[in-house]
Amino acid sequence: MPALRLIKYRHPFVKDTIPVPHINDNEVLVSIKASSLNPIDYTIQSGKVKIIMPYKLPITVGNDFSGTVVRVGKKVTKFKLGDQVYGRPDDFQSGTLTEFISTNENDIAKTPRNLSLTDASAVPLTGLTSYQALIEIGKLKKGQKVFIQAGSGGVGTMAIQIAKAVVLTSPLLPGGKTLSKTFKILKPGGKLVTVNGIPTFKFGAQHHLGLLKSILFGIASSPLKLLAKKYHVEYTFFIMHPSGRQLELLTNMIENHELKPIVDRVFPFSEVFEGFKLLESHHATGKVIIEMK
Repeated sequence: MPALRLIKYRHPFVKDTIPVPHINDNEVLVSIKASSLNPIDYTIQSGKVKIIMPYKLPITVGNDFSGTVVRVGKKVTKFKLGDQVYGRPDDFQSGTLTEFISTNENDIAKTPRNLSLTDASAVPLTGLTSYQALIEIGKLKKGQKVFIQAGSGGVGTMAIQIAKAVVLTSPLLPGGKTLSKTFKILKPGGKLVTVNGIPTFKFGAQHHLGLLKSILFGIASSPLKLLAKKYHVEYTFFIMHPSGRQLELLTNMIENHELKPIVDRVFPFSEVFEGFKLLESHHATGKVIIEMK
C-alpha cells in the first residue's frame, strides 16, 4: 500500500510502498479515509525531537487519522466491522499517511455523527493535546481564567473552544508571547503547561528516557523552573498520549456543538507535498487534511 515515509532525519519525505499491517488480538485494522498534517510531522523530520522521541527509522509519517474498521482482533469488544473511527496512534506505531493502520482499541473512538469522516481527522492530535493540557494536567475548572499562547494555531483553536466550554466565560487571551514572558501574567498558584518548551527532569523520568537525559533536561529547564518558583506557579512540559476515552469526551462536545474543528484545505494523497507546503507556510487558517481514499 502507498505511504509517505521518513527514511533519514533532515531529508525530504518520500512516497513508498509498505505491506498492510497485521493486527493483534486487542487491535483493529482501519481503512484510513483521511489524515491531518501537523507541525510535529516536520519537527520529527528535522531530527530536533529525537532526543525525546527516538524513532527507529524508516517510519510512516502522520499522527492522526479517521477511517473505517475493516478487521477486528479476537479480544476487541468496543468496535465492530464498519464502525467509523478516529484516533491518534500510540508512539512508535505505524504512521497515518497510508491506506491502513492497526491500532489498539483503547486508542480510538467512534467519530462524531455531525462530522464528515474527512473533517473528523482534524480532531485527534490537536483535540487530545488541548484536552490534556487544560483538563488532565491544568485541572481547569468553571470560573477560572486561562491564557492560550498562539491561539490561532491548530491546538490553539481547539484549546480556546474547550476552555470556553469548561469555564463558561470568554475572556481568553490568545497570543504569541514568549514562554518566559508568559510567567509574568500568571497568578500565584497558576500552571504553565506547554508542548513547545523545554523538557524537565520529571518528564525524562516519567518517559523512561534514562538518567543522563533526565539530568540534561533538568539542567536545560532550570531557568524556567526558577521563573516558576519566582512567580509561584507550576511549569509542566508534556507530550500528549493517545486516549480513546478522552476522544469520546471530545466527540460528545462536538455533537453538542461546543467544539468544531477548523479545516483550511483538503488535498488528495497525490498532492501531499503541496499540503505540507501550505502547512509550513503558516498561511493556513485551519487544519490541512490529506485524503487517502
